[in-house]
Amino acid sequence: MRASRHLTIAAALLVASACTQVRYATPSDPDAMANTSVDALYPSDTYLVDAPARKPGSPERPPLADAGAGCWGKPACPCPPQHVTCTGDPKRGVVCHCDDYRDYVINRWTLPTDDASRIGNAADLDGDGLLDNGLGALLQSLKGIGAAASFQADLDHTIDSGAALALLRVATKTTSFAETSRLSYARAVDRSCCDDPSDASSCATQAAARCFSGVATFSAQNGAWVEAPATVTAGRIAASLPGSVHISLPLYVGGRAVEVAVEQARIEGQLAGDAITNGRLVGVIRRAELNKTLIPAMAAHFDALIHDTSVSQLDRTALANLLDGNKDGTISFSEVASNALIASILQDVDIDKDGTFELSVGLGFSAVRAVVNN
Repeated sequence: MRASRHLTIAAALLVASACTQVRYATPSDPDAMANTSVDALYPSDTYLVDAPARKPGSPERPPLADAGAGCWGKPACPCPPQHVTCTGDPKRGVVCHCDDYRDYVINRWTLPTDDASRIGNAADLDGDGLLDNGLGALLQSLKGIGAAASFQADLDHTIDSGAALALLRVATKTTSFAETSRLSYARAVDRSCCDDPSDASSCATQAAARCFSGVATFSAQNGAWVEAPATVTAGRIAASLPGSVHISLPLYVGGRAVEVAVEQARIEGQLAGDAITNGRLVGVIRRAELNKTLIPAMAAHFDALIHDTSVSQLDRTALANLLDGNKDGTISFSEVASNALIASILQDVDIDKDGTFELSVGLGFSAVRAVVNN
């Protein structure tokens, strides 16, 4: 009767959503729980799976399950593997704790091209009491000479076309998402969000329905998520991510927006139902990364501008006078890197006090619900 009751509970509970639900399989030793209600033993975010006898000296809490595997090599809990932990004595059956989670796609990045967005998305990254957003200072300076006038529109259109997409995953132990345990960030595989990317207006309309309606499906590039513990205060989630995260900036090389690695990134935003609003990403771009990605992309972008007849002659001349140091009609990496204005902005913060300056970054964003398949 007890085993039958366990199976009856399992059948009843399987009808609900996988990760906010309890699902039980009959343990290898059902009589071990003879005097305890299954419902009392395990809370509503756990999954019980069959397990072999525990080996002498094996841990009570194994490490996180590998991709495609469950606890102790048994069938996987129906959640992403990074959100599964295991507890319990395998002689009685192993409990897989499966956090609830929500996936989002970032549908807009707000570039710091004016005072409001630069200051609003800044943070004190080096502890000197001043707000840092060197990227904002750089973009505002370039906008002043006509070199960044369309940056926001260009990035908006790139995202609407289905490129330069980023994903967020919020994992929680409570269905109200009042207490969040983890936040993850990933770059998405490009996908088609509109039929004709050359038509910005129709592309934006189609993208809203096709990719940013709350039910669109995406894949994380290589299944690679950067994950960190997160906190929620008054509905605002915040996490400091390890390693680096990649963002796209509207400097185009070979038709693609350049990807830049941001380190010591902190992401925060307001959890608002099926969206994240008033989001912000701050961090730094190290000098080696500037030399590898951002400065070459800037040089290519500026060189194209001074040869683009659709740009006003006044702006082309101003840009050439600022950056074409040897007056040979081209703008090179060395001319951008050594330009006094740009160099002064890039000498921004030294967060690790190693004598090498980094460029501080502060961007705004919004995100909508999505379905991520890895």
